[in-house]
Amino acid sequence: MLTSLLLALAPAALVVAAATDLAERRISNRLTLALALCYPLVAFTIGLGPGEIAQGVMVGIGLLAFGFALFAFNIIGGGDAKLIAAIGPWMGFAAFPEFMLFTAFAGGFLSIGVIALRGLRSQLAAGGPAWLTRIFPEEAGLPYGVAIAAGGLFAYPESALVTRMFGA
Repeated sequence: MLTSLLLALAPAALVVAAATDLAERRISNRLTLALALCYPLVAFTIGLGPGEIAQGVMVGIGLLAFGFALFAFNIIGGGDAKLIAAIGPWMGFAAFPEFMLFTAFAGGFLSIGVIALRGLRSQLAAGGPAWLTRIFPEEAGLPYGVAIAAGGLFAYPESALVTRMFGA
């Protein structure tokens, strides 16, 4: 029971990150720090060995460098860069390819959706739901935390944590 609850930490954190990124255009540093710090505890509790835990940490470090390179080129925000690094260890080597693929696809769909909604701006302002125009303002960047969360949620079942707990 406890291990199932611990395994639910990452998906829950991803949902919160996506919701706050969508609503406020920010991802809490506390959330990403908690996500990163909980990984070793959860991995140890599930029964991953030191080598597997280290592999997860290496994925996180690699994604931190990748995320901050994207941030430096103004492709994603700083919160997005920290989120992708914090969820990386939870994915590990096993789910890394799926995570990156699903995140890229989700980012593409998100981009198309935001562009379409911004194109309908005049109709939305004239009589559509006001919340929609507030969450997709023209000047705001893409809430890429939503895509990272979607990629993480789709890939998480392939992670070493989940497969160790529930079998492959």
